[in-house]
Amino acid sequence: MLVYWAGCVYYAFSPTFYSTWLLENATVWVCLAPVIVLYCKGFVLRDMSYFIIFVAAIMQTVGGHYGFAHVPIGDVLSEYLGLQRNCSDRIGHYVCGLLAFPVFNAFFLKLHAPKWLLCTISIMGMMGVAASYEIFEWFVVTYVDNMTAEGYIGWQGDPWDAQADMLMCLLGGLTTIPFACAYFGGKSGRELD
Repeated sequence: MLVYWAGCVYYAFSPTFYSTWLLENATVWVCLAPVIVLYCKGFVLRDMSYFIIFVAAIMQTVGGHYGFAHVPIGDVLSEYLGLQRNCSDRIGHYVCGLLAFPVFNAFFLKLHAPKWLLCTISIMGMMGVAASYEIFEWFVVTYVDNMTAEGYIGWQGDPWDAQADMLMCLLGGLTTIPFACAYFGGKSGRELD
């Protein structure tokens, strides 16, 4: 948490758009609040889940500073991979999928349902959050501040940006399934990330 807050303060200085920085970081703060509350109440995830949460939070903060369409490392990766757009936004959504599936899985494990059902419910929950986030982004740039559209959404002219972002989240979650399923079978949610 200390490293995250230090990064948050560092990237608060001279962001491309303050409104984008605030929106991206507010998302992190809203997501961190229940994780912290649950941790204090004894619902502890595995260290790897906390590490992914940290990485996702830092990525969101960096993306808020530059605007996801302009994160320097995204330009470098896009050039290396031969992509036409900055890929940092897509990577961020993929990491959120990596993060979301194990967290949802930990909560839904208490249902004592078959593995396939736990995976299905976890994916559905994760995709619900991804879709809700894309709707929130649309609402902000349509009804609150359309000047931040490029910086906040990072769509880079792609009319299918929201769908591609949700697909990356899904792929991140699907990547996690084999690892998360290894922990199924009689363990409580407190033991599963």
